[in-house]
Amino acid sequence: MSFKQKPASCVSYSLNRSDRYSLTETLIVDAGSETTAIALTHLIYYLIKSPDCFLKLREEVSEAMAGEKIAPYSKVKSLPYLKACIEESLRLSPPLPRGLERVTPPSGAKIMGEFIPGNIGVSVPAYVAHRDPGLFPEPEAFLPERWFNNEKIGQMREAFIPFSAGGRACIGRNITMIEQQILIATLVHRYDFSLPSPEWTLKNEEAFNLWPVELTVMVLKREIET
Repeated sequence: MSFKQKPASCVSYSLNRSDRYSLTETLIVDAGSETTAIALTHLIYYLIKSPDCFLKLREEVSEAMAGEKIAPYSKVKSLPYLKACIEESLRLSPPLPRGLERVTPPSGAKIMGEFIPGNIGVSVPAYVAHRDPGLFPEPEAFLPERWFNNEKIGQMREAFIPFSAGGRACIGRNITMIEQQILIATLVHRYDFSLPSPEWTLKNEEAFNLWPVELTVMVLKREIET
């Protein structure tokens, strides 16, 4: 790997092919691990707090995983309720809540009826967009069913931006969905979970990511016929 210094403190990188592959693999694995862990933590929490949803999901994944200990992706990739649970958790607690910034053109831009001067950073926080009550009634509730047979599903999809949107959207969005489908299906199928008390709530710290402080759970392995 070589580095070339440019004027005006601008640095460019000249990489050979093996360096590029190594760097790409490192970015995908390392950059995606924290956000996936955040998403998994929140989803487990929401499922524990919503026992009806937990049991409905268990019924779906257990039927698909009959005879399996670890969920094969081929058997869980198309499970509708599993996908709805993942998306509903990402709606409530997007790992990156603040929205990635874009810069207005030098001439400025009109956004939602307001003129924004040129060269100004603007963003749409996913945390806010996902709580529009006009699109998501009971916005603070964990309701996976909202993703089915909804006349506003097209508008909901447009406002659903846990991975940002456009050409700069998260490159690892497909990988994290695969990981979450496999892990959540396996965990729900094989284990029971409980919180310290029914009133216990998960606390978050917001930095660049929406960090869950600590998820304290009791985990019990289920007896499953194989």
